[in-house]
Amino acid sequence: MGGENFNCAQCRFGHHCDDAGAMPGSRGPAPYPIWTIAGVVESRVCLLPLVSAASREWLRLHADWKAGFLPFAGGAMEQPAAYREAIMLVETLIAQLHRDRKHTHG
Repeated sequence: MGGENFNCAQCRFGHHCDDAGAMPGSRGPAPYPIWTIAGVVESRVCLLPLVSAASREWLRLHADWKAGFLPFAGGAMEQPAAYREAIMLVETLIAQLHRDRKHTHG
C-alpha cells in the first residue's frame, strides 16, 4: 500500500502538508504537483490529511486481513460480523478501483 510514503517525520516531499500551511511543520503547497495519478488526481499537497483516521485504520486492518492476521481468535468466520462486512466493503471498493483503472488504461 505504500504507507511508508506517509511517515511525516521522514517526509521526502518537503513538508507540503496542506494548502493553507496551517498544519504544524507545513510549508504550504508545493510549487509543482507532488502526487499525480494520471486522469485521477494531481495534488501539490500531501494526500494524508484527505484520508480520515478511521479510513486509515480500516485500510490497515484490511492489509492485516490480506496477510492472514485477524483481530480475534479463530478463523475468518469467527470474526465479528461488522468486521467481516467492513473488510468485504473495502475489498469491493478496491476491486472496483482496479476494474476502473483497467477499463481506463486498457
